[in-house]
Parts: sequence; structure tokens; C-alpha cells
Amino acid sequence: MNNNKNLTRQVLPEVEISINLNEITISSDRLVPSRFVPYDIGGKCRECKSTEVEVDFVVTKDGVTIYCTRISGTCYVPFDSTYDLPGICFIRIKNKGRVFNIPYGSVKPQPPPPPPFKKVFQYL
Repeated sequence: MNNNKNLTRQVLPEVEISINLNEITISSDRLVPSRFVPYDIGGKCRECKSTEVEVDFVVTKDGVTIYCTRISGTCYVPFDSTYDLPGICFIRIKNKGRVFNIPYGSVKPQPPPPPPFKKVFQYL
């Protein structure tokens, strides 16, 4: 169990998110320098006159995705450096009482097969 926590810390870094009236600041050891994400609507909200900001975020091994009420759409901030999972890892998915263990990196992505060749005959 302790090994899983160390692996999680190695792959997913700690991220510090600071919020003020005009922007969101994202700091991490994998972001040098810190990143600033400006709001589309800065200061007070024009509709409700509130200074509150609702922020949701997802940290992945590649970056941080931010969902915010003051930003239209989503904002993705990639990390400067990423660490891949070791080749011996398994990803466990639990769904409706079933558990699936998927070996990481066992399935290599392959391009789709080319469409079948059609012969076109032209009669003169």
C-alpha cells in the first residue's frame, strides 16, 4: 500500500491553486515558472455582482484542467515535465461490482486498417 502512495506522488504532482479577483495562479514543482490563467470576466461578476469564484480542477500526469465560472469553457495547463508509469503497473477499474485489472502499456495503439481497394472499370 505504501508503494502505491509513493507511485502516486511520483506520477501525480502536488499542485497549489491560488485564486484572486483577476486570475488563477497554478504552482507546482513541474511548472517553472508558475502559470497565470486570467478570467474572461475579471473583478465582480457583471450579472450577480459577486466576488465569489467556483473552481473545479483535475490533476493528471500531463497537466491540470480547470473548470471555472469566470472562464468560458475549460483551461488546460500542461506540465513542463511528466513522468510515465512504470511498465509493471496495473490499472484497476471498479464498475458495478466488477473489478478489471488492465496492465498498463500492454495494448499498443495501432492505426486503423486501410479501406479496401475498389476497382473501377470504365467501359468505352
